[in-house]
Amino acid sequence: ISGNKLKRKNSNYKIKKDEDLAEQIKSNFKDFDFKKNLRENGKKPIFIVGMPRSGTTLVEQIVSSHKDVQGLGEINFFNIVADQEFKGIQKENLKLDLYDVEKMIKKYENHLNNFGIDKKFFTDKTLLNFFWIGFIKICYPEAKIINCLRGAKDNCISIYKNLFDYEGAWCYDENELTSYYKIFIDITQFWKRKIPESIYEIRYEELINQPEKNIRDLIDYCELEWDESCLNFHKNKSAIKTLSVNQARKKIYSSSVNSFDKYQNISNNLFKNL
Repeated sequence: ISGNKLKRKNSNYKIKKDEDLAEQIKSNFKDFDFKKNLRENGKKPIFIVGMPRSGTTLVEQIVSSHKDVQGLGEINFFNIVADQEFKGIQKENLKLDLYDVEKMIKKYENHLNNFGIDKKFFTDKTLLNFFWIGFIKICYPEAKIINCLRGAKDNCISIYKNLFDYEGAWCYDENELTSYYKIFIDITQFWKRKIPESIYEIRYEELINQPEKNIRDLIDYCELEWDESCLNFHKNKSAIKTLSVNQARKKIYSSSVNSFDKYQNISNNLFKNL
């Protein structure tokens, strides 16, 4: 707790900025008709979104173990492209359907060229893309979007007890972390209501308790032929640049389920609003 307070003091981050962005996105997309605004693309990228420490690295390791899938990790670019386009629309006070989809796709795919993709499919595990699921659907109508969910308190305590290289300062303040988690849940459920057929939700606890069933369901959702390597994801040697590297190199284990219980003696009020 003391370490988090010291870390938080080094940032001018304001949670209201992300709260306002979420509200602006929901307001603009509220009446947006995706069926009338889709363009044929033909490409099927696999986007994996979620909170940090929610199982996103594990899910990417599973999917990218498939012989036809290349895992790119957190390439952190589609969110930049979508953020620029959205803020440009806001600034010019334009209607949302005046977005420049061709420009977004070109910028994103120019960046993808840096990765030397040599397989049929690829994963993009940039967590912040949960804000931009609407733009993902517009640019890539056939994209697979996997939303990783984990029990709120387990997820937040796992974030709170770790030091990140680049996540927002909200990680280091209990109240801001709680608020950010609620932003994530709120906006992903908004997208789920708008385009339910486009988002696949996978729960960390269910994946841990019934790994083979959930892995098979996940691969089936991605419309990939079954590949036994997906069950042996821990043998996948793709580079992992997140805190989950050690866990993702191991077989499925259950010690992280209900992990919050071990920390309740620190404070009776810890994450009380979750």
